[in-house]
Formats: sequence, C-alpha cells, structure tokens
Amino acid sequence: MLQTITPNPEVEKPLEHEVYFKELFKKEFKRLDKNNQTYLDYTGSALYGASQIKMHNSWLKNHVFGNPHSTNPTSRLATLMAESSRSEVLSFFNAQDYLCIFTQNASHAIRIVGESYPFDSKSPLLMLADNHNSINGLRSFAKQKGANFSYSGLNANLTADYEQFNNALEKSTTGIICFSSSVECLRSQT
Repeated sequence: MLQTITPNPEVEKPLEHEVYFKELFKKEFKRLDKNNQTYLDYTGSALYGASQIKMHNSWLKNHVFGNPHSTNPTSRLATLMAESSRSEVLSFFNAQDYLCIFTQNASHAIRIVGESYPFDSKSPLLMLADNHNSINGLRSFAKQKGANFSYSGLNANLTADYEQFNNALEKSTTGIICFSSSVECLRSQT
C-alpha cells in the first residue's frame, strides 16, 4: 500500500528551486500523477518529458529518415542528423580529438570494447568486485583471447580497496581496468 508523506512546514524549509521543479513536473511528467506512479529507475534510463515526446513525434511526422549508411535523400538526412549529434557531443565534452560512437546502451558499448580489445596473455583484465554486470561480461572476451582476469576487492564500507587495486595494477604492464559505480573502463599502460 502506497503512503503519501506530507512535509511538515515547521520542520522543513522549501527547497531553493522547489517552484521550478513543481512546474517542470506539472508540465513534463503529469502522467505519473495521472497513473499514480513514481519513477525511480534512473540508473536504467531517465524518464522522457512530454515536450520531448511532442517534439520527436513532430520530427518523425514531418521527415523521412532512411539508413544513414545509404546515399538516397532520406538516408542523407539521417546521416546529417547523426553527424550533427556526434559533433554536438564532442563539442559538449570539448573532445574534438576523440571519436563519438553511438551504441544502443552501455552494455552494447562494453560488448564492442570486449570484441575489439586486443586481449592476450600480457593484457589482463582487472575489475572491482562490485562491477556492473556488463563489465563482468568482458571476462569471456578476455578468456577467449588468452588473457587472465581478476577482481580487486572492496573495503568493509563497500568502497574500492585501492591498496589491493594498486598492487594488482603494478603487476600488469597493459590491460583494461574497470571501475564500478559507473560503467567506465580505462586502459592501463605503464
């Protein structure tokens, strides 16, 4: 049974931007109240706003988008949009000397890394014990290519044991090091 918690005005001061967020919620997410729902799965995906639905719907109604790998007019528009998006991402991160590759999700991106990384007996995979499941999937790619994999433990407070992690890191000259709590991988080179 769901229970509504009402803040006590004598105890809690309103948040600095409370009015802004209440208006944003009414404008973009009123379907949550309409359906008596609370959305909490922000690690999987952010909730889309009503204005995004409206804009995307209009975009799809007014254009035809083909395969961006072809050369027909509809494909050229799709290619233009994809290239424009790549440029915006690189500009936002001030990363013009990098490539921007769009994938379905983080798990798909990690799979591409696993499939293309040159694992071998001299490039082990080191992971933290509480990695995202997608990171743990890199083990099979490492093993197929003859690389060893290992886990670095956690402290009693469930944070990375950096002493153990650094000791494991010192034993490797190359490899992939994966950190938990965000799906990030770094290549280690000494």
